[in-house]
Amino acid sequence: MTATTAPPPTAVTIPTPWSVRMMPYMLLAPAVLVTLFIVFFPMVQAVYTSFYDLILWKPNASRFVGFGNYVKLFADPVFWTALGNTAIWIGLTVPLQMGLGLLTALLLNREFPWRGLARAW
Repeated sequence: MTATTAPPPTAVTIPTPWSVRMMPYMLLAPAVLVTLFIVFFPMVQAVYTSFYDLILWKPNASRFVGFGNYVKLFADPVFWTALGNTAIWIGLTVPLQMGLGLLTALLLNREFPWRGLARAW
């Protein structure tokens, strides 16, 4: 006598409503919109404005200069001095802050009196 086996059950997919599928996007939308308005749009406007010779108290007298502002910027020795100072500042402060943070985390990981208070602070 031969044994017969039943066919494996097929996976039944239950259709999910549109609102359930869209819920993650609806929850992310406010954060994305705030980010667009606070970060992205001013950044695009700054790049757009950088191609114009703009006088703030005479906004109607602006004229398109293309990459002329960038040519003047890269030819200015003050820019290169400021860029070098910024690179030095970042090169010193970022590793120092990371090292102090790591040292603090290692110290707070040890047992000592008032450890909970120190961790909460």
